[in-house]
Amino acid sequence: MLLSTYNGEQYLSQQMESILAQEDVDLSVLIRDDGSKDNTISILNDYCSRYNNIMLMDGNENLHSGNSFMKLLYQAGEHCSEKYDFYAFADQDDIWLKHKLSRAIELLEACGNTEESLLYCSNQTIYKNGTQCGLRFDGAPELDLTSVINSNKVSGCTFVMNKALMDQICSAPHPGEGLMLRRMHDVWVVIAALCSGKVVYDEQSYILYRIHDNNVVGIKKKSAFEQIKIYWKNLTDKAHGNYR
Repeated sequence: MLLSTYNGEQYLSQQMESILAQEDVDLSVLIRDDGSKDNTISILNDYCSRYNNIMLMDGNENLHSGNSFMKLLYQAGEHCSEKYDFYAFADQDDIWLKHKLSRAIELLEACGNTEESLLYCSNQTIYKNGTQCGLRFDGAPELDLTSVINSNKVSGCTFVMNKALMDQICSAPHPGEGLMLRRMHDVWVVIAALCSGKVVYDEQSYILYRIHDNNVVGIKKKSAFEQIKIYWKNLTDKAHGNYR
């Protein structure tokens, strides 16, 4: 399980407890901190001291979310490739239901071909101010290559990939850091799965997807001014507008 953190002290312990409470799986947690300035590192060190299946990687440099997750993925591919059959991303502020991982593994194994690159992703339960506010999607989002390139609707925090996909991504040319600054790690992974194997989508949710004012990434309500700035940058900055 690959967790990137950044100034996550408020909700991190609740997420860690939900990860450690996963049932019917043999779980290890690989964590990279992206230069937190709050008590995140202290919280993580405490967990590392109490659990031998949690490892905090070196990572004081602030790479931003996409690059931080990709660095974690490559580190896992280098050091853990022969140890694990499945790999999952996790955000620092969500809550996982106890069968999140086992459900994903069940659906991936049902595909029957362990040599094929496979990616599981799922719906999410919107969680705001301690209240579950329903599913994010009413039905399955479009997951053909064109749709994902233009507007990806699935989130990395729901991803579970098999070893074949992990090896495929790690052995391929790595994307540039500039591309990943746009939080493209989840898009990169789902495109890799579509090009080399299969994406399995679960319309059910096994994750409480927390919405709050300090979300690093995720669903955010942008002001009209913020939206205009984005549209203008997409029109005038070729690199920014054509990153997909």
